[in-house]
Amino acid sequence: MIHGALVNETIFNSSRFLVNTISSKSLPGISKVYIYYALSLLGTKFEAFRTARFGYEKLQTLKISPEWQEEIDLAALKIRCKPFSDKEGYQPVCNRCMNINALINQNGDHCTACGHPFIRNFVGFDTLPLVEFIPDARIPLKKVMELLKEEPDDSGSSVNSSRQSMATKPESDGWKENIYGEEQTLQLNQQNNDEDNDLFTQRMLEWLETQVTVDSYRPVEVDEAILKSLRYSEVFLVDLRHICSTYPIRYFRNVIPDVSIGV
Repeated sequence: MIHGALVNETIFNSSRFLVNTISSKSLPGISKVYIYYALSLLGTKFEAFRTARFGYEKLQTLKISPEWQEEIDLAALKIRCKPFSDKEGYQPVCNRCMNINALINQNGDHCTACGHPFIRNFVGFDTLPLVEFIPDARIPLKKVMELLKEEPDDSGSSVNSSRQSMATKPESDGWKENIYGEEQTLQLNQQNNDEDNDLFTQRMLEWLETQVTVDSYRPVEVDEAILKSLRYSEVFLVDLRHICSTYPIRYFRNVIPDVSIGV
């Protein structure tokens, strides 16, 4: 359950999700007036003035009940004296290409730069740090699961035991001090080992370079080596084959492991 101040944020996020999803569709039993009213009212409250103005403009094109008309007309006038921008911190960031997105995208609930869908938590409707990927089609499902459950090999980042005479101080700002007896050297480490050793991140960047437009979006395709390098605790599967046997399994990786995610 969600209580207190989080209720308003949840309603605001859910109204954004609905606006992005239904767009110009007309769905029976769903009032767009309620959706845009919640978007506009809470957008103003959270200083997302650009989004609130968008909501009030949409309300002007809909049939509104007489008891709401005066309140909405007055709010639509007041919002015009506010900045034509949204407060920083509310804009969603795409976890695949790291681009900052506008709060509203009428083309769909996805990144406007790379097309990756926003995976939402359907309790609070905030976005989750998940990036979708697909295994190479030539790898059988059983093999995919075996590779994912294998512990990744971290030996590449370990210190060579044959060089025990060398003492290395912990890295801080990229500089590394090596001590060989009475000799001291200072070396600039220009690479981030965690990122460079992350095969999934390398593949994701390569995949972005091959994408031409937003419409050509496809999940990142990974091979056996990348599957084996992933930690199973950071991988989430959406398997709906019990509902439809032809529905494909969807794979996601938590790119911010510090964020706890449950299914």
